Amino acid sequence: MALTYSYISATDSYSVVSNSCTAGAVVIPSTYNNGINGTKPVTSIGYNAFYNCAGPAGLTTITIPSSVTSIGEFAFYACSSLTSITIPSSVTSIGNHAFNTCSGLTGTLTIPNTVISIGESAFSNCSKITSVSISNGINLIPDSMFNGCTLLASITIPSNVISIGASAFQSCTSLASVTISNGVTNIGALAFYLCPALTSITIPSSVTNIGGGALYGCTSLDSFIVSNSVSSISDSMFRNCTSLKSITIPSSIVSIGSSAFRSCTSLTKITIPRSVVSIGASAFQSCTSLIEINILGNANTLGANVFLSTNVGLVIYRIKNFVTGWTSTFGGKPVVFLSDNIVKSGGTGKLTTKKRN
Repeated sequence: MALTYSYISATDSYSVVSNSCTAGAVVIPSTYNNGINGTKPVTSIGYNAFYNCAGPAGLTTITIPSSVTSIGEFAFYACSSLTSITIPSSVTSIGNHAFNTCSGLTGTLTIPNTVISIGESAFSNCSKITSVSISNGINLIPDSMFNGCTLLASITIPSNVISIGASAFQSCTSLASVTISNGVTNIGALAFYLCPALTSITIPSSVTNIGGGALYGCTSLDSFIVSNSVSSISDSMFRNCTSLKSITIPSSIVSIGSSAFRSCTSLTKITIPRSVVSIGASAFQSCTSLIEINILGNANTLGANVFLSTNVGLVIYRIKNFVTGWTSTFGGKPVVFLSDNIVKSGGTGKLTTKKRN
């Protein structure tokens, strides 16, 4: 089947449009003449242009000319026979789902610095991509951009990016290392959900919000330092992080969300700074190794089942001179005074102390 074109009067150019599925290697020309409007540049690959162009009659390689400035929504959706793509430096925008489920794409994906706009799920389920070079021109990693890229091993978010969208790297099951440059302010909900190989993630001080479930199911993550620019630990943020042994909570945190640490089965102790006023339902449920919680302020407002199915030996330690709300038990667990001789460091929630017998 030959490529199909549409003349765009607003730009006096042509676009490759739907029903352009062509088997094998395809070369998009830089110009086209429809016999009516004359020879004009081909500047875009439009909506659904090569949609589901897969199988024995599917697209295997594509050459995009430097005349093209935009790749539209679903342009190469489910082109599972496509093995490589070179995005020319003329391209400035890539639409929603443009390369979603191009499961044959292999190796390194390079998004040129000329690209300033990328739609959601643009490269979702490109399951053989192993590395990505992200454009310095974009300021947003959109929702589900790399969701399901199961061979992606590491990622560096450049400094021009200010927000990482929801589920951006969800189910990237080989992702072991993430570096987020200073400048990012938001990490969306479920951004790294079900990344079981993730052992290292650097969160800069510029980040002010981390969405619910952002690290849910990161079963290899063993330590984490929450930036003091963040004000809450969101719902299910560390849920099922079964290797998490160490967590530093800064004095900027005022709330711990529901199921925030649920099923963190390697977590043995945690210190909660006096800034925290509420702990959500099931926050520490099924933390079966947790034996010590140090609370440096007044008793927190608790949701339901905060300590359900935790270690039977769990003890809550609190400071004697903070009395509001305290009784002999807290969430059904025994409360013990910390000694009067307490040395706190920098308001970070860390302390050095002896427990009162």
